[in-house]
Amino acid sequence: MAKLAGEHLVASYFRETRLPITIVRPFNVFGPRRTGDYALRRFIMSALRNDPVEVHGDGTQIRSWCYIEDFVSALLQMIERREAVGQDFNIGNPKNTLTVRDLAQKVIELTNSASPIHLREAPFPDISIRVPSLEKAKRLLGYEPQYDLNTGLRYTIEWYRHNLISAVPTVAVKPIAATFSGAVVASGATA
Repeated sequence: MAKLAGEHLVASYFRETRLPITIVRPFNVFGPRRTGDYALRRFIMSALRNDPVEVHGDGTQIRSWCYIEDFVSALLQMIERREAVGQDFNIGNPKNTLTVRDLAQKVIELTNSASPIHLREAPFPDISIRVPSLEKAKRLLGYEPQYDLNTGLRYTIEWYRHNLISAVPTVAVKPIAATFSGAVVASGATA
């Protein structure tokens, strides 16, 4: 509700002041250098240590995963294109859609891990399906994700393997609004 309220506030400010804004709704962005606590990071870190990979719920939740290079490409288009002003965009990669349990299994395979998957009761209510519609982003931005899940996961796993294997989980970072060249980009969904 807070994210939706924030979007309405930003859109109202645009209508009132004509300040050039664009709203982005990221869908499960991942990649090298991403820190903070999120599911894919936990899966990778556990698999690299051969610890059990914990999945909240029954693992049938469906998610789309967006590699960071694709996400940044979309952000740059939002900043550069006049057509993006006053608009909201879902940014993700629906081609990289699978269940959370299948994602955990894929991480185990790509890390050559012996980790088992443990299902845990979800500590929070969860949405069963999160897959972005990219129609508007394709039409107005020419956005077309380039990275398939396996490629993005390999890059991410290698970065974590060489940089964060001994890191302790960190606290999740709250979404923020940032200003780029006069365009305000408000962060929506988090991974």
